[in-house]
Amino acid sequence: MANALDKQGDYIFLGDGGLLSISKISTGHTFGSRLKMPGVITDIMVKDNFLYVACDNTCFIAINIIEPENSILMGIVYLNYLIRQIVVDNTLFSLELPVEIKINI
Repeated sequence: MANALDKQGDYIFLGDGGLLSISKISTGHTFGSRLKMPGVITDIMVKDNFLYVACDNTCFIAINIIEPENSILMGIVYLNYLIRQIVVDNTLFSLELPVEIKINI
């Protein structure tokens, strides 16, 4: 059972445990198979041409999906707290403390 999903156009982005799937709805084709994330996916949000993924083991991932078939990892931010929900418009996501930020780009 999926624990996070979002849709943009003809594509659906699905988080199932620690796996991310990107599928084209009209064909049912999944791109890149199922991509392993560094933890259990707690939230997914698509905004403009980016897919944002929150993992419960303290990381936040940004993926360029301008061409979903050829998605590009833009960066991973490792945080020392749990991420529960992503809200991109106000550059806010729900967190649990304490805070220690490590950025890998």
